Amino acid sequence: MTNLSEERVDAVCRVGQDEATCAFLMFSSGGYECAKGSALENTLRQIQEAGSMQSQGDNCSGPPTFEPTEDSHQLAVHGISHH
Repeated sequence: MTNLSEERVDAVCRVGQDEATCAFLMFSSGGYECAKGSALENTLRQIQEAGSMQSQGDNCSGPPTFEPTEDSHQLAVHGISHH
């Protein structure tokens, strides 16, 4: 998995923002990581689609570019929770 900066975690992954928080944001002994592109991605998508996790965001393209999604940008601008 790819380590993430605190700036990215706050701005793009939206840590601590309930449903808007990225469903692929993980925390390990090395800090925050992105699970997109990892062996966990499909499992997390299934859990997300089943509605079994609070975090529902799909906020960027994932590694290597981590481009914010249009949906994520508009939610951040308008302060709207993602579901």
